[in-house]
Amino acid sequence: MINLKKVKSVVLSGMIAAASMAGSFVTAAPSLNTVAASGSDDYAKLLQYSLYFYDANMCGDEVEQKSGLTWRGNCHTSDEVKGGFHDAGDHAMFGLPQGYTASVLGWSYYEFKDAYNATGQAEHLKMLSDHFNEFFKNSTKLSGDSVSSFLYQKESGVTDHNYWGSPENQENVQGKRKMYWTSNGASDIAADYAASLALSYLNFGNEEDLKYAKALYKFSTQYNQVATDGPSENGQTFYGSTSCQDEQANAAGWLYLATGEEQYKNDCASKQTEYLGWIDGWENRGLGAACVYAHITNNWNKVNSYIGSNATGSNYLFLDKWGSARINCGMQFAALVASKNSSADFSSWAKGQMDYITGNNPANTCFVVGFASNSAKNPHHRAASGYNSYDEFDGSAHPQSISPNGHSLIGALVGGPTDAGGTYTDDMNDYVCNEVACDYNAGLVGAAAGLYEFYKTGKTVSSIEGVDKIYSGQITTPNPPTTTPAVTTPSTPASNGSYTVSVDQAVDYPNLPEDERMLGFKWNDFNINYGETIQEVQVNISASNTIGKWEGAFGSSTSVSPEYWTQTDNMSQTISGNKGTITWKLDNATAKIINTTGDLKFGVWWIDCQQFNIDSITVITDAYKGSSTPVQTSPQTEKPSVQTTTKANTPSTSGKGEYENKLNQSVDYSKLPENDKMIGWEWADFGIGANETIKKVEINISANGNIGKWQGAFGSSTKVSPDYWTQTDDMEEVFSGNKGTITWNIDSATAKNIQTQYGGELKWGIWWIDCKQFTIDSIKVYTDGSGSVTPTNPPVTNPPATNPPATNPPSSNVTLYGDANCDGKVTIADSTAILQHLGNQDKYGLSTQGLANADVCNNGDGVKTSDAIAIQMVDASILKASNFPIKELPN
Repeated sequence: MINLKKVKSVVLSGMIAAASMAGSFVTAAPSLNTVAASGSDDYAKLLQYSLYFYDANMCGDEVEQKSGLTWRGNCHTSDEVKGGFHDAGDHAMFGLPQGYTASVLGWSYYEFKDAYNATGQAEHLKMLSDHFNEFFKNSTKLSGDSVSSFLYQKESGVTDHNYWGSPENQENVQGKRKMYWTSNGASDIAADYAASLALSYLNFGNEEDLKYAKALYKFSTQYNQVATDGPSENGQTFYGSTSCQDEQANAAGWLYLATGEEQYKNDCASKQTEYLGWIDGWENRGLGAACVYAHITNNWNKVNSYIGSNATGSNYLFLDKWGSARINCGMQFAALVASKNSSADFSSWAKGQMDYITGNNPANTCFVVGFASNSAKNPHHRAASGYNSYDEFDGSAHPQSISPNGHSLIGALVGGPTDAGGTYTDDMNDYVCNEVACDYNAGLVGAAAGLYEFYKTGKTVSSIEGVDKIYSGQITTPNPPTTTPAVTTPSTPASNGSYTVSVDQAVDYPNLPEDERMLGFKWNDFNINYGETIQEVQVNISASNTIGKWEGAFGSSTSVSPEYWTQTDNMSQTISGNKGTITWKLDNATAKIINTTGDLKFGVWWIDCQQFNIDSITVITDAYKGSSTPVQTSPQTEKPSVQTTTKANTPSTSGKGEYENKLNQSVDYSKLPENDKMIGWEWADFGIGANETIKKVEINISANGNIGKWQGAFGSSTKVSPDYWTQTDDMEEVFSGNKGTITWNIDSATAKNIQTQYGGELKWGIWWIDCKQFTIDSIKVYTDGSGSVTPTNPPVTNPPATNPPATNPPSSNVTLYGDANCDGKVTIADSTAILQHLGNQDKYGLSTQGLANADVCNNGDGVKTSDAIAIQMVDASILKASNFPIKELPN
């Protein structure tokens, strides 16, 4: 029986979050205190046991020396690179879960080393960490400080899964194993290796680890290609990945903490996942990267906001049927890290979840093997099973449990419940319930260490079945190193009238100083030939997603007397992709005055993508033979400043024609749906007279602190035929206090079309607002009955659009509802395809047929996140694909 976990669950476990889904599918489970079984708060023993799973999965010619298990011996000693760990119940080595696991174990020690030392488990952790990282170094071929190639996988997944038996005997049956090397790819895996090695340096001070970490990170960012050949074989997917930026962000953060070099900090900032939507996992490192960046900035708001949306209530956190216990423990670990380092406190929530994992659940089963009398006993694991072939394993009796010659897989976390109600079967054939893997145990180890550090309950044991090496000692580790951040200077190109310098500067817009949002560069760095006149400046930027709208200005100064400063009028450009160029065409008068011994300034008053990278800057002079022509405008002579907008005056009205709806409606900006940030109210609620025409709308808001900048739009719809929609151009206002009014003056043409007596809606869009939590105190509507409002005539935008617009599929006949990737079946891969499409249509756009098939909810209204969630429900057996299309998601 081939282990199908790699075919299905691997695709699911991380890729749901690959498109940064706005609302992960979470189903409520029975309250933890409604079941009769007992869990355990013996966190010292839990940490001790959870580490032994890695002794069981150790590989190489040092297993007999290092492993604490009596029944494990040396294996795969003919591998080109020996060592590492077996992935799961199989014996292949896959780079993504291997690198993820090693870095999470290192991270758990970095956060909770006191727990490791207090329980005597630090020595065990260090042995495992060293075995991981020695393998990573031995798998890497260095040429100076550069990687020429590295090994990212051992053995074909298909070949490995055709064998059932002990790892010690596999070479005798199947022969020498295949090695997967790359000289220009697997950047995601290289970054994970780098993160683990950087953490090893932080934890244990090995300089060689840091050398390899920096080289592997450099390799990763040089090629930016995910692994392709090893993960997919004969139509089966083995830990496939869609991106390497999340792994790079995570690695860059740890490298910054290890070195203090500013470029790593910039990379960690620029490569962050914009919207968190999943645990820190082997395919999606977004949450892990956000945590290390929070360490760097001491700002845990983003992390706490996401964790807080999940770590709530007393129900078992069930996010997916494949490895639900693994996902739950991963969230526990991140929650405990955030609790340790910020004002948030999720520790009691994590305690309740671990109580469920260790036995307080409807199945009356502890999901950690060997830990309790009611522990799961039949993990899907070849070495522990005691069977020596598929024929023996799949005999006529179809055994559901390990052989009498089998072993207890001490400390292994099994997959756990397959639904929110806690359904679980202790059957070795049921690999959904009983799969075990390196990445499964990583979160368990971290959570156990964190819970011990918070509660300090339990004690280790001195005797364990099948274990002949018990750890009880401490180790002394160095403090994190302190270094001076490096200063980088742009490179200087050759002269031909076009001068380009490579900048590679990551920018985090929210962290730019409020009173100085201009970034400076030295004119000297361009080495412009004497006598040439600057005509154009091009700032080339990129981001991990769509750049969107930029607002700002350019400026220039000289460093000689008399000092000169010029700044453009406020400018605006919109870039639809993830790369673009922002251009300043200089007028003749300005061009003649600029002395290039001063500074070039690039101002960012606003940009839709909050994190972006300035890749390079190109300066065009009059020596260039291209088509650049300066524009004819007058220069300004004012110092750099941040663009502000004066709040619109609010006319005083009373009596007829003024309608107020007092709301006291709280809004959390971060929780507004990503694909629809418009809040709506029924026009009928205002009681406007049938013959009155609306002239103005005022939204009155308040906050605990300064409101700051708002950007958004107004809109209106009717529910009569023909359906009418209008939406304003993007607007913005800035408020210095904690109260303010946002105004929509309605032009005459729009006013005539808004039919408030027929039940339409007023919409208020919030593309961005500085204060993330605020209250809509009231809405006032003014009509022509007031006589005191003079409408303006802003342009009307038709057809309707939100920010970003919904995706409406082109006309096409549906071949199979839910089959977004058009492979003839409805699986979790279709959900992933939809989410990727919504996240980046330029890169992951669905085909015309795929769009038609994907629209399974509210048929005809376009492809949305709800369609992806519906397909997840099919995979979780809550819905049937045969029921598509549906009108709404079930509760």
